[in-house]
Parts: sequence; structure tokens; C-alpha cells
Amino acid sequence: NYVLWYNLVCNGLISEIVPMFLMCFLNVSIYTRVKGVVASERKMSKQLSQLSQPLDTSSQKNTSTSEDIRQVVVLFGVVIAFCICHTLRIVLNVHELFTLDELGNTLDEASKTNSRCDGVQFWTVVANDLSELLLQVNSTVNFFILCYGSNNFREALKSHLLKSRNHRS
Repeated sequence: NYVLWYNLVCNGLISEIVPMFLMCFLNVSIYTRVKGVVASERKMSKQLSQLSQPLDTSSQKNTSTSEDIRQVVVLFGVVIAFCICHTLRIVLNVHELFTLDELGNTLDEASKTNSRCDGVQFWTVVANDLSELLLQVNSTVNFFILCYGSNNFREALKSHLLKSRNHRS
């Protein structure tokens, strides 16, 4: 009963399912908002060009808009990596939830016959190790996604590395 409620239900909900749905929902909301802002900026730009007024800030707005779009892409990359790397863990937890009684029956039978069966299927042992590897990969991949897609992150990292290098000298 403890395994069922704590490990599978509470831990699975709090550390996997709820964060995944929140990240997906919030990123779709951000995407929708940025898409609306880009569309309204294009519409305003078109209207201003029709009035033949000089557009002094058009390049600044385009740079800002492209940076916003780039940050949305980075966020989507982080969310996609999270979903890919956590899906196997969720599948294993759901599998364990549905086969917990069967596992208990197998362990009872094994103890009656003095066999060394631990009741765990081979594919779940392999999948569990792979899942733990994927969870570690997720953290590493996030770093590279941020390095590739975010100018602000690269600048902050560069500044931090230069500052720590200067302190050692």
C-alpha cells in the first residue's frame, strides 16, 4: 500500500506528470501570446508603412521579435527534451501501478517454493536503467539547448567563466 500511494501516485504526480502538463500548457500559452504579438506588430507595421511614415524603430522591433521567437523555440526545446526523457519513467510507473498485485502474487509463490524469483520482468529492469540514464541526459541536454539557442545565456556563461578565470589569476 505504501509503494502504491507514495512511490507511484504521489511521487509520479508531483515529479513527473504535473510538471510535464504544466510545462506543456505554459509553453503553448507563451507560444500563443508571442504569435499574437508578432501578428499585431506586423499589422501595425503594415499600417504605418501605408501611411508612409518613417519607421525608426522597425529594426529594433524586428530584433526584439526575433529574440522572443528564439526564446520560445528554446523553451519548446527544453520541454520536448523533458517529455522525451521522462516518458519512459512515467510508463514504468504506470506499468508498476497496474502490475503491483501480480508482483505480490509472484513474490508469494516464490517464497512458498523457495525460488529466487524477484518477480520483476527483465524488460522493466533494462527500461529502469535506461530511464535513469535519460533523466541524467535531460539535465545535460538542457544546458546545450540553452547554449545553442539563447544569446543571453551564452553571454552570462561567458561572463561567469571569464570572471572565475580572472579570480584564479
